[in-house]
Amino acid sequence: MISDELNSDETISDEMIGHRQKGRFAKRSNESDGNDDTWKKWEWADEFGNLFIRAFIKPISKEEDSQIFYGCVMDFPKHNEQFGFPKSVAIKEVFFRGEEYYKAKEMLVHEVEILKMAVQMEAIYVIKLIDYIILPNSLVMVMELGEESLKHRLNRLKIKWKQNENLDVINSDIKSIFIQMVIALRDLHRFAIHLALKSENWLYVNRNGEKMLALIDFQTSALIQTNGTIDNRSEKKRKELRSIICKTFVGRTHLPRTRSFASPEHKGFCESRGKNQLNVQTDIWSLGISLLEILAYTPQIDAIFDFEFFVKEKRKFKILRDAFVEENENKNKEFAEKAKMAIEEYFPNFSVLVKQMLSTDPKNRPTVDELLNEITSLKF
Repeated sequence: MISDELNSDETISDEMIGHRQKGRFAKRSNESDGNDDTWKKWEWADEFGNLFIRAFIKPISKEEDSQIFYGCVMDFPKHNEQFGFPKSVAIKEVFFRGEEYYKAKEMLVHEVEILKMAVQMEAIYVIKLIDYIILPNSLVMVMELGEESLKHRLNRLKIKWKQNENLDVINSDIKSIFIQMVIALRDLHRFAIHLALKSENWLYVNRNGEKMLALIDFQTSALIQTNGTIDNRSEKKRKELRSIICKTFVGRTHLPRTRSFASPEHKGFCESRGKNQLNVQTDIWSLGISLLEILAYTPQIDAIFDFEFFVKEKRKFKILRDAFVEENENKNKEFAEKAKMAIEEYFPNFSVLVKQMLSTDPKNRPTVDELLNEITSLKF
């Protein structure tokens, strides 16, 4: 739970997001109405008046160094009409870690800068930042509320697909998800590259009654130039770039899951301190791995592992990834070959796309526009 009191004179140094300019947090109250102890009151003061938010005392999501609370804007009609605030919001607090850790303060502040740019660029498929404040030991952000992650949606789809193993239905569902992912990436690539694409970093949000996929988690993302590359012409720029992007490879046993989605040029830049070849095509590689992860949830691929009931989902995905990515010695070569053959048999169109996206040369990977043309033309 967020414990530090915020004083009314603690102003936010950066320009505020959206309609708000120089805003500030007022002192929070722990009061609750009647006997209801489940809510904690937040009072937000700015030049427009007070925006009252109430947040659950218990976080809806909690990790080692972050927690997310459900919040509700109490005077919703007034603020929604005037300033566009949503009624329900997510309040996220991330605690700072040491400078060498991937949750360092500079990375979290960097994420705010990316999200502010997304607002400025009117990016539709990026989670919306409403406001934020930097505290001595943490960053607190008020954000658009998501409904479920792509990973959670895939777990539900797996049950549906298992009940009815209709390939046309499965292919159509995957096509629908993948189109949204490609469109979201095209939107982001107008100003940034993500560099940490995985199912946990896609979130379904409700926009005007319609559910859509939005990108989250921009701590290791990078702003790009108009040609789709990162500005690192000076040694200072290169050092700054590594200090942000390569934090994914520091701490927590080098974040093995994040590494599973990282492209060869991403690993080369961070692990071998090689030449920077990072650009928008770097995300295309990660998108290819993400498509493999989606395919790993299908009953057709599940059947390959049926006789080994103890094989967990993450191991299935790793085996499947290793079938398409030639790196170190593959200890599960037999399973990998069977899984690869199953994808080629049951999902031939997606198999072709995966192989194109996982080209070791970024120049040979399809662009987001080429991918969108290919995927929309598929008929099932």
